[in-house]
Amino acid sequence: MNTPSPAKADAVLEALRRVMMGNNRLHAALASELGINPTELSALTHVASEPGLTPKALSALLGITTGSTTSTTDHLARAGFVVREPHPGDRRSILLDLTPAGRHAMLWVLEQYERALASTYALHPDARPDVIAGFLTDLATQFDQTVTKP
Repeated sequence: MNTPSPAKADAVLEALRRVMMGNNRLHAALASELGINPTELSALTHVASEPGLTPKALSALLGITTGSTTSTTDHLARAGFVVREPHPGDRRSILLDLTPAGRHAMLWVLEQYERALASTYALHPDARPDVIAGFLTDLATQFDQTVTKP
């Protein structure tokens, strides 16, 4: 196993902290540009990733109450980004999906991240996107496993 020295591990951890803080700032700025709050942008991102998500599942993904999720989805629906549809298998439930405006908003958000990535790749012409993607995917898996451990 290729374990980095403590100094290198600290540098990676500091870089990760900076990435997370920068992402938080970008996420908030993008949400503001769309006229929604950061939690609503997170909700929109989850619905984009999993069309047909139930509000209960969205609550779990966001880590907020079902009441807060109702408020969040109400605002996203009023803003024209999501639509609620009847659940075909449970008449007491609904499914959330993006509207055309919601899909357009998510494409615009992705373009902002793609622009940042392109600028970063230009600074590191020898970087291997497949290795970086693999590392980040494995890190995300570790985060998920840490969260789901009893």
